[in-house]
Amino acid sequence: MNNQPRCKGIQHIQTTTPISPGSSGGGLFDAEGKLIGITTFRIGDNGNLNFAVSLDEAFPLLEAVK
Repeated sequence: MNNQPRCKGIQHIQTTTPISPGSSGGGLFDAEGKLIGITTFRIGDNGNLNFAVSLDEAFPLLEAVK
């Protein structure tokens, strides 16, 4: 995942999975149903440019706030 976009130093997964207003913080799952990220934000209103924090980034952040 090294080629994934980074925002404020955090690696994100770019996806076309729709993220509606108020649904950030939900899970992003792969085709096998495995959790791969946490939805965070979208750019624009067309729903095609959406982002999630990858789990590789989320777990250390969660550990830091314990």
